[in-house]
Amino acid sequence: MRRETRRYRERRMNNTPLPTLIEAFATYNRARAHSPRTVSWYTEGLEAFVRYLEGRGREAVLADLTVDMAREWVVHLQTRPNLHDSQRRLSDYTVRGRAAALSSFASFLAEDGYTDGHVLASFTLPKLGKRHLVVLDEDKISLVLAECSTSTARGLRALCIVCTLLDSGLRCFELANLRLDDVHLEQGYFLVRGKGNKERVVPIGAKVQRLLLRYITQVRPDPRDPSVTHVFVTETGEPMSVNTVQCLLKRLARRANVPELRAHLLRHTYATTFLRNGGDQLTLKEILGHETLAMTAKYVHFTQQDVLRRYRGFSPMDRRPVPGLRLPARRNGGGQ
Repeated sequence: MRRETRRYRERRMNNTPLPTLIEAFATYNRARAHSPRTVSWYTEGLEAFVRYLEGRGREAVLADLTVDMAREWVVHLQTRPNLHDSQRRLSDYTVRGRAAALSSFASFLAEDGYTDGHVLASFTLPKLGKRHLVVLDEDKISLVLAECSTSTARGLRALCIVCTLLDSGLRCFELANLRLDDVHLEQGYFLVRGKGNKERVVPIGAKVQRLLLRYITQVRPDPRDPSVTHVFVTETGEPMSVNTVQCLLKRLARRANVPELRAHLLRHTYATTFLRNGGDQLTLKEILGHETLAMTAKYVHFTQQDVLRRYRGFSPMDRRPVPGLRLPARRNGGGQ
């Protein structure tokens, strides 16, 4: 009798709709004090998995959450065109993130007794390819800044946003959520709430302080109601969303003919410039809000490669004649 009861329970649980369990997972994450952005990220990824299953013409249920189906989902993501650019595939980081969300979901199901054990325990996350770090050079930064007309309120706001990102390394959502009380212009820093709602101090330079003061006191639109205390608002006084900031940068990218311009590219540019200017890795880690130094190490490697490239043109011995040794002249005007 006990065996039949267990079989009945397993059959009933296996037929539980996945959307119902995803809602339970979202509640679980909120109870663990995850940020709304993190909860939304998990939910969106899992809902995409459900849509993939429903594309087969039937309801997505718990029984569909198997290692084979997870692997099939990963292959689908790896070969699917990017929604924003049909010529590109999803990045390795996006695919791995979706797979990780699925694995975390399965872990929750086991922990809360929806399944007998972790059903994706043998599922291996896809490997990450080597990502080439890209930053904006001085010429491209100048092109972007030249497109921000300071004679209009919109132009000054765009200039403030670009310069703030370049001078602070803020993530796009951190910039969008920046409040007036978080901005300490006289002391030269922001109080930023980053991932996991953790607070950190982010310094800014004198030029950005002056730009922000001009924007806030002269051209920032009146908010639609007193509860809107965001630094950057739309013309109608609404808080600028992440999507609105991204659209602003896309328009600048088209006008300046710098198609790679993105908020995260400005973050990369800030980090590498900080190190090139003599900043240290530990300070950069704190400013960027990284959990570990390993996350900041990619910028160190980039600047080391930059130093090596520059050194090849300034090697003292390459510029000095050595008896019995002659090197071919470099095309870029390096030593001989």
